Amino acid sequence: MAAAIAWLGYKNMDRLHRSEAVMRFAVKINPRSAYAQSHLGYVLLKKGKIADAVRHFTEAVKIKPDQADTRNNLGFALLNQGRALDGILQLREALKLKPDYVDARNNLGLALYSHGDLDEAIDEFRKVLMAKPNDAQTHGNLGAALSKRGDVDLAIGHFREAIRLEPGSVEARNNLGIALNNQGKLADAITELGAALQMGKPQAKTHTYLAVALAKQGKIDEAIEHLQEALRIDPDYPDARNNSPVLLKLKGRNE
Repeated sequence: MAAAIAWLGYKNMDRLHRSEAVMRFAVKINPRSAYAQSHLGYVLLKKGKIADAVRHFTEAVKIKPDQADTRNNLGFALLNQGRALDGILQLREALKLKPDYVDARNNLGLALYSHGDLDEAIDEFRKVLMAKPNDAQTHGNLGAALSKRGDVDLAIGHFREAIRLEPGSVEARNNLGIALNNQGKLADAITELGAALQMGKPQAKTHTYLAVALAKQGKIDEAIEHLQEALRIDPDYPDARNNSPVLLKLKGRNE
């Protein structure tokens, strides 16, 4: 699923490294600067230093609690730290400060989804689409939430719309293929998952669910090949590990 953080103009890792040094110096000179704390948090977040980013965003919020961008970024960082409920609280505060803040609303939907609050997540994603009806990522996010709730037909519609808007979206094709597989539309599922494999770097997830669809068609050898490839890409991918013994057992029965 796709998220959004307030973009401050850093475009590459070299600039991030330089920006981190500058902002660390700024914080050292004036630790009570919400601007410096927030910008340092952003740079650290972009570099994947989530715990440090949370610390600086939190300090910025203490200094200046009325900044919607900082609360959005803190909420996103908390979500990525596995603290969805804390993230939800910050994202709700961001929306109180700025009710039309679409990125914060999208991130709130992601946090609610992560926390298992599917109905609320779906409501938030639908509100985002009211503001940005042609946003492919939000259609994909809404489709994922609907699918998890069991509304597979509605989910498929949003996955297809995401692909129409962004034909190169591997995630949307993966999710569409999985949803079609769950509906028993195996040929269509195989087509979508096969297309996803041709786009960008192959994922263990794609190979695994393609294997599942092929196995349902009785194509056990092909299915095993895809599971083996999934495990080559990610030896710890749970769905591939769980399905591999089952398919090998089926192959033994068929021989």
